[in-house]
Parts: sequence; C-alpha cells; structure tokens
Amino acid sequence: MIGEAARGVSQSLKNCHPEVPWPRIVALRNILVHEYFGLNMHQVWTMTQKDLPQLEEQVQHIRSRIAADSGRGA
Repeated sequence: MIGEAARGVSQSLKNCHPEVPWPRIVALRNILVHEYFGLNMHQVWTMTQKDLPQLEEQVQHIRSRIAADSGRGA
C-alpha cells in the first residue's frame, strides 16, 4: 500500500521533499509484489523496524506543512 501511495504522489510534492526516498519506496513495492518467494524475510523485517518509523515521521511532517500552508490560504 505504501508503494502504491508513493507512486501516486505528485512530482511537485516529491520535488519539494527529496529527503523521502520516493523511488526506493516504489522499487521496494515492485520487488515485494514480483519477487515474493525470493525475498529475504529478515531483511524485510529489518526495514519495517528501521525504515518505516522514519518514513512515518517524514510523512507526518509533510502533512503538517501542507495543513499549515492550507490554513494560511497558500
């Protein structure tokens, strides 16, 4: 779901937030979908524990900036 959502993010938003590894997120989605039986499940688990919390923090920051900008009429 995260990979699909990342793929749908506008290019302008991606350009404004290069700290988020948008291409890597989409690429991981493709690997998870197409290489299911060849996955290293330990590596996938490590990513969920290490990378997802950081991604969540980045997305929350983006959402709060968008909300703040909307409140100012920008």
